Amino acid sequence: MIGTEKDLEKAFYWFQKSAENGNEIAQYNLGECYELGNGVNKNEVKAFEWYKKSAEQEYSSAKFQLGYFYVNGIGTEINKVKGFELYNEAAGKNDKLLQYENDEKLVNDLDKVNYWYHKTAEADNKFALYKLGEFYELGKGVSENKVRAFEFYKN
Repeated sequence: MIGTEKDLEKAFYWFQKSAENGNEIAQYNLGECYELGNGVNKNEVKAFEWYKKSAEQEYSSAKFQLGYFYVNGIGTEINKVKGFELYNEAAGKNDKLLQYENDEKLVNDLDKVNYWYHKTAEADNKFALYKLGEFYELGKGVSENKVRAFEFYKN
């Protein structure tokens, strides 16, 4: 951030306050904090729980991440059927993830993200992991997230 120091613990605190009050984006962000260990000890079970709460409020980014957790058994039992359902739900919706309802380019990008999530889940496909990193780095079809991009790139 410009004009302030990065404080992951303080960010976690405020995400938690907002998430507990039902904000789906804060719930997603809290899940990410637990997943990546940002401002708190890494805890994949808690990450799963917060992503699930956010996904239940129809937040597409959370649906994608929750699908990834189900497919790979992160913080929960492996359930590829449920994971793919969530990928498809997220890819098929024009909701809070997309900025413009009728923007064909964004919808096409989201379809591509969904495709690469599927490829990754099928066989730990290194190229698919790279493509997902690229989507997150550039914010194509998903919210830009350099940390998540790095996680996909390093796999």
